[in-house]
Amino acid sequence: MNYNGNVGRNLPFWLGTGEHILPDAYHILGPLGATLNNPVSNPFYGQIPLNTGQGGKTLPFGRMFQLNPLWQELWTMGEPLGTSNYNAGYIQMEHRFGRGFGFLANYTVSKILQDVGAIDNQQSQGPNQQAFPQAGLGLGDIYGIAPSDISQKFLFNYSVDIPAGKGKRLLGNPQGLGEKLLDGIAGGWRMAGTTTFRSGQPVLVYTPSGGVGGLGSQWYNIGQGRTSRPRFVNPRIPYDNQVSGHTALEGSANFQPYFNPNAFRLVQGFEIGDVGSTLPNMRGPGFSQWDFSLLKDFRLPKEGSRLQLRLEAQNVFNHMNAGNPNGAVTQLTFGRITSYVGTPRLVMVAAKINF
Repeated sequence: MNYNGNVGRNLPFWLGTGEHILPDAYHILGPLGATLNNPVSNPFYGQIPLNTGQGGKTLPFGRMFQLNPLWQELWTMGEPLGTSNYNAGYIQMEHRFGRGFGFLANYTVSKILQDVGAIDNQQSQGPNQQAFPQAGLGLGDIYGIAPSDISQKFLFNYSVDIPAGKGKRLLGNPQGLGEKLLDGIAGGWRMAGTTTFRSGQPVLVYTPSGGVGGLGSQWYNIGQGRTSRPRFVNPRIPYDNQVSGHTALEGSANFQPYFNPNAFRLVQGFEIGDVGSTLPNMRGPGFSQWDFSLLKDFRLPKEGSRLQLRLEAQNVFNHMNAGNPNGAVTQLTFGRITSYVGTPRLVMVAAKINF
């Protein structure tokens, strides 16, 4: 049994929090509501080139509260702002039996919480990224379960000597040409495999960034945010449809969305979303795969040399693992599963000479 913990601090935030955004803009400016969109005289008119975002005679009132009013947006790549906390419990069992059988099994329970993720989160929000803070609220607005979190994983590796051939239960002492020939063909094979089971990853429900003027982008329009998350409808509607990944896959015979799209809505005006950066109590479909190999060594005339024949099959049962549902609230496939993870069955035959 083992425990592993990892504490990350000052992790790089790929786009920073926005040097132009007023901290806590939602609580400071939110009460002003729609007046934030009213055009007002630009106090810097004539000092900024006319063809730039801030160069017109008038600007939205909300833009007057930017920390750097001469710039439309000001982002700092890789600011050391991020936090992560990882905890994992690990159990491993290994045993080798007589007659050529052994296994190694391990089971992991883990949890990772984070805000910005890391520099590789190259989106303000998307299907695999942490959300972006809304309306100057800071990183506490997005701290939660990481999109990449896998809470449980079981891995089973095994190796079995097939009980046929010289010294084994079958054909253990081959006599005569026929038995020796059969021993050469059927004896000495070893089978090995890896079986993987893991829980699904968190589900993200988000508003794709539509830029200035896009859906749910009022805070972006005045330079005080980048994206907004959706809101739960009120009164609340249960959003977990309690269906399998195969049922929620587009084209399935008994198709039903993985979650109820009617449980969410876009923000209106200068609201902010109340849907978390991930849904902590809902996971996408789990994953399972069986990989298999069969191999045999043949002695060659030269001393110490041998030929190894090997048959390998990834995903030997050709099991299709459904991907996560589409969490983009503005898209037609919202709530549906349109992809899979892993690969179809892949079989390879190989020969290797050791000398």
